[in-house]
Amino acid sequence: MKRLGTRGSPLALEQARRAENYLKSSGIDVSIVVVTSKGDKDLKSPLWKLGGKGAFTRALEEALVKGEIDLAVHSAKDLPVSIAEGTEIVSVLPRGRVEDLLLVREPVEDVGEFLKQARIATGSLRRRALLRKIYGSENFVDIRGNVDTRIRKLHEGEFDALVLARAGLERLNLLGRSFWYKFDPDFFVPSPGQGFIVIQGRKGENEELKRMDENWISFHVERNVAAQLSLDCRTPAGFHAKVESGKVYFSGVILTPDGSDWVELKDEERVENWDSFHIKISEKFHALGVERILERIERWVRS
Repeated sequence: MKRLGTRGSPLALEQARRAENYLKSSGIDVSIVVVTSKGDKDLKSPLWKLGGKGAFTRALEEALVKGEIDLAVHSAKDLPVSIAEGTEIVSVLPRGRVEDLLLVREPVEDVGEFLKQARIATGSLRRRALLRKIYGSENFVDIRGNVDTRIRKLHEGEFDALVLARAGLERLNLLGRSFWYKFDPDFFVPSPGQGFIVIQGRKGENEELKRMDENWISFHVERNVAAQLSLDCRTPAGFHAKVESGKVYFSGVILTPDGSDWVELKDEERVENWDSFHIKISEKFHALGVERILERIERWVRS
């Protein structure tokens, strides 16, 4: 029996149960082991100030490298592009819904006008930049903590609106708690990996788990583009790849934190060339002038 490490939040435990069922379908029995992360201990600091996405994954990776667990399960969007040496992604579960949702206490007549004035709770640099770019939003509230806690704070009036990933809300059966509106992922591009649950293991120990299907391809195209461009949690970026009719379709946007400047592109490639598609995409981002965006982000980080 393999030990499957996970964070202890309600969403992480639900995703671990889904990973457990997925592994059982491959004939592998697991026991779930809870590992507490830095991101779970500090619920006040903005995520990017805690060292970014690694705040949620580092403790699991350390336990994996030390042999305290055999596998680790992650929300893919929380996993940095650089993972622990000697480890690899061994499974990508079927993707949930990729879009972000706007949650509110009561129906809104004109979402665009509402978002110009509303106090919007999100700690995501990507979501803030996109809200500024598309709607002119400026009034943001930092928020951390479990999904149900965030929804409770919305209904207690601490802010007017809350932006969350649909996949997590559906996994926890929390969509019915609030009125909600869907952001179109073609324009409000999701975070790389959003909607995916992935399993990490030690290299060479889990070859039987790898399935080169459309989920594996979409996840790795998004992730490989981020790695090729050396992006991290301080970069407001949205990438979405999907496989349809023998092709991989990609849409992406990289923005300054204030949403005033950006580069975006859409591209496609034959599915048999998926493992080099990220190079082509990266070259096109550079041709569009992504360096100026990355330089402005670096100046913002240093300020």
